Amino acid sequence: DENSNPVLIYSGQEVVITKATTVDNYIFYKVDFWHNGVIKTGYVQAEYIYIDKSDTSSGNSGSANTTPTPTPTPSSDPVYLPTPTPTPTPVTSDMTFEEQLRAEGFPDSYIEPLMQLHYQYPNWVFKAYHTGLDWITVIQEESIPGKNLIPNTKGVEWKSLEKGAYKWEEDRFVVFDGSTWVTASKAAIEYYMDPRNFLTTNGIFQFELLTYQEEYQTVEGVENILKGTALYNTTYEYMDDEGNKRTISYAQTFIEAAKYSGVSPYHLATRVKQEVVTSNGLSGSVSGKYPGYEGLYNFYNIGAKDSAGGGAIANGLKFAKTGKNNAVIDSLYMIPWTNPYRAIVGGSYFIGADYINRGQNTIYMQKFNVTPLSTYSHQYMSNVEAPYAEAKKLLSAYSTMMDSPIVFSIPVYLNMPETPAPMPTTMLNPNNRLKSLKVYDAAGNAITLTPSFSQTELNYYLIVDNSIDKVKIKASVVSSKAKLMADTEEIYLEVGINEILLPVMAENGDIAEYKITIIRE
Repeated sequence: DENSNPVLIYSGQEVVITKATTVDNYIFYKVDFWHNGVIKTGYVQAEYIYIDKSDTSSGNSGSANTTPTPTPTPSSDPVYLPTPTPTPTPVTSDMTFEEQLRAEGFPDSYIEPLMQLHYQYPNWVFKAYHTGLDWITVIQEESIPGKNLIPNTKGVEWKSLEKGAYKWEEDRFVVFDGSTWVTASKAAIEYYMDPRNFLTTNGIFQFELLTYQEEYQTVEGVENILKGTALYNTTYEYMDDEGNKRTISYAQTFIEAAKYSGVSPYHLATRVKQEVVTSNGLSGSVSGKYPGYEGLYNFYNIGAKDSAGGGAIANGLKFAKTGKNNAVIDSLYMIPWTNPYRAIVGGSYFIGADYINRGQNTIYMQKFNVTPLSTYSHQYMSNVEAPYAEAKKLLSAYSTMMDSPIVFSIPVYLNMPETPAPMPTTMLNPNNRLKSLKVYDAAGNAITLTPSFSQTELNYYLIVDNSIDKVKIKASVVSSKAKLMADTEEIYLEVGINEILLPVMAENGDIAEYKITIIRE
């Protein structure tokens, strides 16, 4: 604040921007805000502020109001980041389902596949997320080399040939991660980013809304997710912060976690199911009896990485004990996690903070950030295929509750093509370059080319003495799949101008025609 004291305010609280300033290349906004009954002034990094452009009548684009309205900020409130979308026509119960979809603002090309899903799963709810972004611009931004990756084992059509992603001079795709991850082609990105390609049972769960939907998400729904696990229809006892003994079911705990963090209890239960449920019951990270970490629990396996040594479970329970060593943040996480309640409810805040409550509230949005905050960056996964792969895993996790209401938030872009982006079609290697080119006389002496050889230069010249009546050309291709379509072993020269053509055919049939003009005196 103005007295250089840190003040904690929550996402979703309205502030008024009064000034912008830059410090160490970071933009900060000076803001007025309501805190504990008084108006305070302070600085917030611009990245964390969403500017509402829907009402600029006051002349202040930082807020719809010129004076902050008192807003309660209880410490246990979930954190929400406003993500604006055009207000759709209100949906009413007497509308047909097709009319409801159109009222949401879904384009015609979305309607038929959503109708088919509705026929199979009549309780599912589909919401349109209007990004306000131009489709061509989105694809250009997401096609920057290194931003979206795909295994190098995929066919050429799936991999980018753009500058920075492919080295033509070596016939090599640039690796950006590990030993095999290269930049995905524009066609691959279009295919995986076009929501219409995944409005199927296998693909739809990448659009599952990961925020808490109280009207749809129930204890019974959570129990359906937990069915078949040691957490199903199971209660436990714990001591609350006031020292009272409480008995609660795991399913109800996930509902309370949702209320605390704003994250879907179905998503939280599914995460736990994937992280700690084993064929024998539950992993050691939630037993409370792990050697050296007795009395600690970590249901989401937060921090459970083995890269630092010591074992994944031990590292996860170390986080359960010490968190991030930041008093304010760890209090929000309810660290230490000394019972299942604190671990599930407090851990849910961690799950929601970095992505879901920033507006990246579906798996799709976590991979392709088309929200107003840090657009095209702050993307959780680099694998362009990840949302589809994760959707199939979630389908399996939801197999027992497909008849329950599940809410899906599906992106809609401006100026989309009329039909869904097709899967990339088979493409062969296009590299038709020469790697080297040299000319020798009959005695084996090299003759200098003009200009010096370059893979991208197609025309060369040289003058030889009358005594040289034949030459030999040695040339090699960059790609092992390309072919030099010329006989270069022995070329006889006429007096005067001799044009020697060296066509190089790539695997895909593209031909580059190199030419050497030799003048024999």
